[in-house]
Amino acid sequence: MRTILPVFLMVLFFASCESKKSSTEIFAMEQQWQSNPNKGYDSTALEILNGYSALAEDGDSDAKNKKTAFESKLKKLVENDLGNLQRIDSMMALNQENFNPIFASSLADGCLEFAHKHPCSAKSPNLLLKGADLQRALERYADAEKTLGTLIQKYPNFNKADVAIFFIANMQMEQGKKEEAKKSFQKLVSLFPKSEFSRDARILLNNELQLPDVGKNPSK
Repeated sequence: MRTILPVFLMVLFFASCESKKSSTEIFAMEQQWQSNPNKGYDSTALEILNGYSALAEDGDSDAKNKKTAFESKLKKLVENDLGNLQRIDSMMALNQENFNPIFASSLADGCLEFAHKHPCSAKSPNLLLKGADLQRALERYADAEKTLGTLIQKYPNFNKADVAIFFIANMQMEQGKKEEAKKSFQKLVSLFPKSEFSRDARILLNNELQLPDVGKNPSK
């Protein structure tokens, strides 16, 4: 055992050294990412960013400069796509008195496109929630439920995951799907027992979902 242990540790050491990419390798990944016309803040971009960060922490000044430059590229991409959504949102705000389904549909689709393109952005979970809210307003219930399912699956630690589940149950109630709504409310209570939405869910479950309206707008 005395001879095997040091050899085992050496194998782990060299394996870890080999797994770390060089600045040149990471830069090659960045160039390939850059050539993609649909590039965004995705898993590849995150891997590049983390790669530069690890090398920068080891004192690689070139990697530090490349990390800064790459962060700037990502920021511009995200801000540009957010700008497009904000323009549509502003046009909707000007027509608040009369709900415009064209603007609403465009904004909903834009929110989903942003989240698909930039899944690693902190903005994406909230935009998925907003997109689902718009889909619900447009009575695109199946789409809204699918969007919320994606949100819960991809971002299980999202601080509004309880809202998303309540949102699903709420829509199921609106459509008269009481059995499905019960399961969703029970899931909410099980996963988030201290949530304010779980309190409402318990009331509805105790009343066997006889209430016609849960009285909440979970997107607010």
